[in-house]
Amino acid sequence: MRRTRLVALLAACVGAVTAAPAAAAPATFDTAFVDSSALSGPDRDTWVGRAASVGASRLRLAFSWGSVAPSAPPADVAGSAAWAGYRFDNLDAQVRSTTARGLAPMLSVTGAPAWATEPGRPKGVNASAWKPDVAAFGAFMRALAERYSGRFPDPQQPGATLPRVAQFQVWNEPNLRLYLAPQYENGKPFAPTRFRELVNAGYAGVKSVQPDATVVAAGLAPYGDPGTNPMRTRPALFLRTMLCLDERLDKTCGDVTSVDALAIHPYTVNKPSQPARDSDDITIPDVSRLQTLILAAQRAGTVGPKRPELWVTELHWETAPDPDGISFDTRARYISEAFWRLWRVGVPVVYWYLMRDDAYTKGEQFFDSYQSGIFYRSGRRKADARAFRFPLLVTGRSAKRMNVWFRTPSAGTTTIQVRRNGRWVSVVRKRGLPLNGVATVKVPRAGVTGVRGIAGKATSYVWDVS
Repeated sequence: MRRTRLVALLAACVGAVTAAPAAAAPATFDTAFVDSSALSGPDRDTWVGRAASVGASRLRLAFSWGSVAPSAPPADVAGSAAWAGYRFDNLDAQVRSTTARGLAPMLSVTGAPAWATEPGRPKGVNASAWKPDVAAFGAFMRALAERYSGRFPDPQQPGATLPRVAQFQVWNEPNLRLYLAPQYENGKPFAPTRFRELVNAGYAGVKSVQPDATVVAAGLAPYGDPGTNPMRTRPALFLRTMLCLDERLDKTCGDVTSVDALAIHPYTVNKPSQPARDSDDITIPDVSRLQTLILAAQRAGTVGPKRPELWVTELHWETAPDPDGISFDTRARYISEAFWRLWRVGVPVVYWYLMRDDAYTKGEQFFDSYQSGIFYRSGRRKADARAFRFPLLVTGRSAKRMNVWFRTPSAGTTTIQVRRNGRWVSVVRKRGLPLNGVATVKVPRAGVTGVRGIAGKATSYVWDVS
């Protein structure tokens, strides 16, 4: 989000080569959005439809715990979705709209209400971040899972039930003091341990109602500070501490984190191949190191019950009218390359932040608003939208052939064409692909100036090889 991009732009980076993946590349690759503003307004149905039109199959519905539970529930009903004090109306509407158009919602909860935090909060610390009550959070997550179990009565439609939600995310960027405080207490990490407790409580609460639901730990911000800086912790250090591992990935404690997926927000300062300078910060080419860390935790028995997946629950680059935005052609190449790099190290889904641009006033700088939408605020698609829906790129080439990677926007056959002497020629047909299926094919190189894919009526981003 905004502060994440600001700290990213303040961090220095150097080039490096992506480490060997520690997880197999998935057969499919989903794209998704997070955009609370677009989904909270009266035109949410229109925006859900627009998300689907550019290939998104999921939406991250981010909201604060305090917005749904502004007052403390009695202990005996805290885990019940039927308690009259819960305020689910806005979330109900978002879930109905999302599922009605065939997209999968993920409920992403952060921000503790004042009644669910410990006393002693220092001045200047966000009230919703200060030492959230673990037991209260677990009870709330149980109520949330019950509300969207597919069995709870819909208050607006007598005789019907609310749609089921099968994905739940615990917190947002807990390695930032903005969201979880303190990061350190008496010189020792506090936030990673409290976050582990929150994840475990949320996991237990959700699974008590929906055993087959997916519980995702919050996406970590990509950058931190050295030492015991109270503002932010480097993401790899945070995750190691949470998972009871040291720098050598040796086991340091016996606690276990119960979770189905971990997440990262690997914003990069520049191009997708640009790694972070510090080995404990994580941008796109560094994500494979988190997979190695997860594998070590699984072997040590500090995460389970099975090896968690690694998701990306925020990513973006900005375009005009932001004065620091990149060109549409550059962003199209960045999107395609980022998706390929993340897919190849085992990431099955990327959530893009945002669907539409923030409101913008001429002269605003990058930290005032985000112009990262795939759509303009008006709803018009940006010129690079097809790269989000149908990404394609050349991943390697020899004297005679090139490797072409793509994600197809529809099930069936995808045709790969090359541009030669100003004309498009079909050279490869890949049949039997599922929706969002991924493939790499070889095409001839001689005389080729561009490559594209055709799937049904959709045309991919054109990769220029001239």
